[in-house]
Parts: sequence; structure tokens; C-alpha cells
Amino acid sequence: METQTFFPSSNRRVLLGTVTKQATTGRICVAIRMPLTGESLVACPDWVSQCFDAVSEYSREMVPEIEQIADLTVSFNNDKPKGKLFDDPNAKIPSAELKAFIVQRCGEEDDPDVELAFKLYAPFSRDFWRWAGEMCGHEVYMAFPKTLGGTVKPPAEKQTNLLDSVPSAAETAALSGDSNPGPTPAAGKRKKSGPKELKEFHEKTTGGRKGAQPIQ
Repeated sequence: METQTFFPSSNRRVLLGTVTKQATTGRICVAIRMPLTGESLVACPDWVSQCFDAVSEYSREMVPEIEQIADLTVSFNNDKPKGKLFDDPNAKIPSAELKAFIVQRCGEEDDPDVELAFKLYAPFSRDFWRWAGEMCGHEVYMAFPKTLGGTVKPPAEKQTNLLDSVPSAAETAALSGDSNPGPTPAAGKRKKSGPKELKEFHEKTTGGRKGAQPIQ
């Protein structure tokens, strides 16, 4: 799967909405709105810019095909950072997940703005829970120091050939203690016995005595 990125190495002005906690997973869910009109779209995903153009020209809203972006490290600052991009954030969340994307018009009908709305899911943290609750309804700055995204396909299991499990003549001899197993006969062929071979076999079984019967 193609790795998805989401505004890597940039600070984005966002508005924090409702903050809830999932009863089943315990994760924190935050509704977020990110203004796009009048903001730089440098480093934004292609699907964001495409939806932005469509909503700006003719559509009221667009739902992209991207359903979620996982494995993000996300940080927040109450004010726009003045120094380095990711120094001393007010909140930092590893293993975050973004879902429910929608690009939509907002504001006045005569002069509408375009924004990207989505939901942030984060592992439960008392510090982030407290901070997000205090900042609900306020504008903050959201940054994405590290974008992993996407999924990894599991490696294909090696198929075992049944013939590989059949021991060779040398392996069989080694297990039985025979150091000289001799040549392996060709499969499907049997050596024919002639008069000479029958005579040798008779001498071995009777001790070479005339008239003796083979040992049963």
C-alpha cells in the first residue's frame, strides 16, 4: 500500500471541537476543523488539494477516498511556535489516527471559506484529556513531526514441497548407521535376475551344498 502523508513538517492552524472518550477502546476522540482558504497548501496531500479545488468551484462538500491515516505523531501548541517547529509542544500524541475526512464550505454564503474537517483518535492520556478539554472551541496549532501512515502487508508464507520432506538415500543411511549406502536405483526400474545371479543367490542361501534346499 502507498504510504500516506499528511502535512509533514508543518504547523497548521486548527479549531478544536468536541472532545469525547470511546467507551469500548478508551481512546480520546477530538473533532478538528482545519481552514484551507487563505492558507498555504504546500506539502498537503493531493487528495486535499483536489477536494479543495472542487469545493471552491462548484461543490458544497467532498468526501475523499482516504478513509484513515494511522501511526501519526501529532503535537499541539496553544500559540504559533516562534522558534523551532516542534520545540516544547503543549501536547504531543504518539500513535494517533485521523479519520472521517470531509472538505466543506463554511462561513457566509456570499463569501464562503473552505475547510478540512476530520476526527483525531489518540490513546488515552490524562494530560491530553485535560488539555483538549480546556482548549475545546479554541484555535491552536497542530503539527505532524513524523508521518508513517499506511499499512504493511505480511510476508507471504513459504510453501513446502512434499518432495522436499522425503529423505535421500545418503540421509537414510546416515540415520541407520550405514556409511556406504551405495548408488540409488533409478525410480520405476528393477534389475532383472539372470542365471548367474540365481546361482549366486542359491549358493548363499544353501552354503554351496548340492541338493540342499534354500533356508526358509
